[in-house]
Amino acid sequence: MTTCNDNLAKKIPTATFSPTEVKKLYNSLYYICNLTNQTLIKIPFGKYKGYGIASADVKSMNTRLGNFIKNNGKNPNYVNILAPKTIPSKTTKKGEYQLLFESVFGKVSTIKEVTDKIRNTGYEGYLNAYKNSGIGDVKKNINRLKNKVPMNCCDLTAIIAVIALEMGYSVDILQIQCIGVTHLLCRVKGKELGNWNYIDSAPMASKTAPYCSFGNVCWCANNGKPKQIVAVNPKWYMTMYLNDFKKFM
Repeated sequence: MTTCNDNLAKKIPTATFSPTEVKKLYNSLYYICNLTNQTLIKIPFGKYKGYGIASADVKSMNTRLGNFIKNNGKNPNYVNILAPKTIPSKTTKKGEYQLLFESVFGKVSTIKEVTDKIRNTGYEGYLNAYKNSGIGDVKKNINRLKNKVPMNCCDLTAIIAVIALEMGYSVDILQIQCIGVTHLLCRVKGKELGNWNYIDSAPMASKTAPYCSFGNVCWCANNGKPKQIVAVNPKWYMTMYLNDFKKFM
């Protein structure tokens, strides 16, 4: 009979492990209750002891280890966590998403002006909002704003992220931990902003939440910052909105 392990830990952004350590981490997944790809696995050994590593990263390392052995007939010297990549912008031209947004809300020239336009447009929790069946569509999201249809944090964040990319900013999608659930927002940098600024679009759009200022995280946060970042540019989200994000990747 297996027991549930306590895996509360601070996520390590990048690290290298020996093949033996990778196997130990992979085998430990069998003892984690309610396992998901973003579950943090507490590292019980070595120089990273006490830190956490996402289950998806453990599975990825184990797969890459197996492929290396198959192709080379030996173990590699080490296996690394693949660090998340910031989505770079490849254009500064006014794009189709921005033009559609402007047709609803009027001219915008900065990403802050975009966030000002979505304030009080309405927020609905994920289970009660528009059901996209796992396939996102930013243009449909903008049209739902036009029709005053409240949306969830996933769909609102996609609008902000894609328009920011068109405007020439760099963007990261952040999945952060709440109590029992996770929450989606983004951070942007570049142009007049300089360094990273958080954009928590769901509370901005909410008609009932307290005012959320540009640059602050307002839900699942401490002092305007995320309590815990679960994933940067999570694969499930990038896949859901693949048709929109692939234009910038």
